[in-house]
Parts: sequence; C-alpha cells; structure tokens
Amino acid sequence: MESDKSSIRRQMRKRRRCVDAAENQRCSELACQRLAELGEVAHAEALAVYAATDGEIDVGLLIGPGRAYDGRTLLPRFESVTGRYRMVPVGDLATDTVVGAYGILEPDPGLPAVSDSELLSEAVTWLIPGVAFDLKGNRLGRGAGYYDRMLDGACGPKIGVAFEWQMLPAVPAEAHDVRMDVIVTDRRTLRF
Repeated sequence: MESDKSSIRRQMRKRRRCVDAAENQRCSELACQRLAELGEVAHAEALAVYAATDGEIDVGLLIGPGRAYDGRTLLPRFESVTGRYRMVPVGDLATDTVVGAYGILEPDPGLPAVSDSELLSEAVTWLIPGVAFDLKGNRLGRGAGYYDRMLDGACGPKIGVAFEWQMLPAVPAEAHDVRMDVIVTDRRTLRF
C-alpha cells in the first residue's frame, strides 16, 4: 500500500508543479468562495487553517479583515522538541507569522498554542490540505502523518481543500487515516 501512496504522491506533486501562479490564484479564489458559503466556515468559533505551500490552494484568501471569515484563526506551528505541530491563534497572517520548519509560514514562536482540549472541540472547523482526495472523503497527505495526529479525536468539521484534479476515484487509506466530512475544490463541494 505504501508504494501505491508514494506513486500517487509523485504524480500529484508533478502535476501541481505544472499549475502556474495565475491558475493557482483563480482556483484558490473559486475554492475560497465555496468555503465562504459553508455554514461550517461562516459560523465557526475558530477556523484551523494552513499556510499554502508548494502550489496548494491558498485559503489565506478567505481569512482576515474585510474577508469572508474574520473570526479566530488557528495556524499550525512545528515544535521540534515534540516533533509535532500545534495550532496557534494568529490575528494577522502578514504580521504574526515567520518562515518556520520546512520553509512554511508559521505563527511567531512567541505566540501561545491552544490547548489540546480546545483544539479537539466541536467549535473548531478544520481546513485541511492534501496531496489527493477521493470520493469517499479519504485524504492522502504528504506522508509524515502530521495532520492525522493533529486530527486524532477532533470533533469539529474536517474540510479537505483541493484542486478538482486532485480528486481521484480512490486513494489508499488505512485505519489511522482521518476522513474528511466535506471536500471543497475549485469546482464543487462534496459532503460525506
């Protein structure tokens, strides 16, 4: 199964590198419009987002002053001591972030992380990137399991965010892989 996952990851990363900046921007805007229409996003007490990297859909277009979501925003920060990501409230993605582990924007190291109990509550809506998704809500991540560990026990809605071409008929899934409740692409919204 791992060789299947590795093969899909290689193919999808290669395809994502072919998406130019203008197409990424257009698809990101369309996906963010769809996200803004979801009650899970519009009424979220806290929205756990990601900083787009390596050509991912940019959900940063959705959040912040004057945008569709102006509530409490949580962003992952890697903690080298524990080898895991923690979610940290950020007020402004432009001023409260630094380039962190793996070259990804992360919350400033001086900002405190939220507690695990708060993070796992129903009040947090998750926007989750992936390499590929399927029509059953399965997600194929980068392979390190960081999101599966963060999402373990999370009760809030889990929303995968992807380009339409990242949707496959099936991706290999294991018992520890966390399924999505909703997947939003630049073309459609799928509920499971």
